[in-house]
Amino acid sequence: MDYFDKKRISVDLQPTKPVSAIVEDILRAASERSDKPTGAVLQHLVGAKLQLRFPNENIGLDQANAADMQTDREGDFQVGTTAFHVTVAPMEKLINRCSENKKAGYRPVILTLDRKVQAAKQMADNAGIAEDISVQSAEVFIGTNIEEIATYDGDKIRQGIANLIYTYNHRIAAVEVDKSLMIDVPRWVSELLSKRQKE
Repeated sequence: MDYFDKKRISVDLQPTKPVSAIVEDILRAASERSDKPTGAVLQHLVGAKLQLRFPNENIGLDQANAADMQTDREGDFQVGTTAFHVTVAPMEKLINRCSENKKAGYRPVILTLDRKVQAAKQMADNAGIAEDISVQSAEVFIGTNIEEIATYDGDKIRQGIANLIYTYNHRIAAVEVDKSLMIDVPRWVSELLSKRQKE
């Protein structure tokens, strides 16, 4: 499929919704595309959130299909001694990777789709390392953090959503060949961002 013929991810972003529900809407829109880029979209959303939350940290910026081994990091992202693994389909291989993280002195965190959390926990349990791995809903992880940064204030949350979309699109523009992974920017987001740039 020609990258240039594909449309960007289009979502009706409602700023009054919980941010976790907005993230869910974005991921659903990605999953409904014929090329199903949900994994890439989720990875860059997590990267964007970490970048906003830890502006002074060097948050990895790689193509979504880059393996941990190619990046010299312990996971898709690494902050302090925590290794974040972002996946839409938790596999046994990932549980083994988390076990290696643990042995190397890192704290492994699996961020996956809300509906896959239980499956990932079950895999960790089967491997006998359930207590060593944190498995979290990526939607809640991203959403709660954006709302916390905004001190749970409605106007600041709108700005936080705008910043998340802007940072996400910026990450896609920087490293992905397929620019159709970008999210269509609604008018209210553009207006907020241009207002911020003028300040």
